[in-house]
Amino acid sequence: MSDIQDSSDQSEPRYFVKALDRSLQVICAFSAESSEMTLSQVAARTGLTRASARRILLSLVDLGYAEKEGNLFRLRPRVLQIGYAYLSSLGVAHRGQYVLERLMEDTGESCSICVLDGTDIVYVARAIMPGLASIAIAIGARLPAHATAMGRVLLAGLPPDELDEYFQNAELKSFTSKTITSEAALRKVLKKTREQGYAYISGELDDTMESIAVPVTKAGGRVIAAMSLYTGRITEEVMLGDFLTKMRNAAKVLSEG
Repeated sequence: MSDIQDSSDQSEPRYFVKALDRSLQVICAFSAESSEMTLSQVAARTGLTRASARRILLSLVDLGYAEKEGNLFRLRPRVLQIGYAYLSSLGVAHRGQYVLERLMEDTGESCSICVLDGTDIVYVARAIMPGLASIAIAIGARLPAHATAMGRVLLAGLPPDELDEYFQNAELKSFTSKTITSEAALRKVLKKTREQGYAYISGELDDTMESIAVPVTKAGGRVIAAMSLYTGRITEEVMLGDFLTKMRNAAKVLSEG
């Protein structure tokens, strides 16, 4: 059977490459909790047959993306090239790191830049104040868009049809008693976010944290990323005053870069 989806099968895109899909599933099966896995474990996590998982794992080993020791497989640093290619093409992640560090020094608080991927936000740059990293989030980490300030900024920047698609696929899960889980209520908040140009969240993802986010835009005002500052020790008045001004200035530097 060909690895390329037959055009007569309308269940998948015409040029869908099954081998590529399965290979990416195998790579993504590895995590901090499962950094090393046996063939059987990889097959179980991906839903692939042992034969398919074996072919893919051994191919990744041959290509230098994985290594095998005994009956255990693990990823190799070469996998980072895939993510680095995206960050390089995004541009804002590289420029944003410098901007985030200056903003962190200016405010004394940790800052991040995220992009939207499906119903989640994905971290692409971070600047963390020493001793204040109460939330251990690495580059590439994902959080649900609906419960984060950056997520709301990114959702507010979507065209109407893409926002409708988001609500069709999103699970508006509750994380605290303050989390907005109603589509109608969230749409109202997103409308306000769009009008005021920022999002402020207090205790919706974590009871102890507050966050404020602003959009990073490109030509025509298209929102391509969101920048946030989060803390558990600053008043809302300061967040929406001095800090918001500094964040908008930082986002303007990125947007014009």
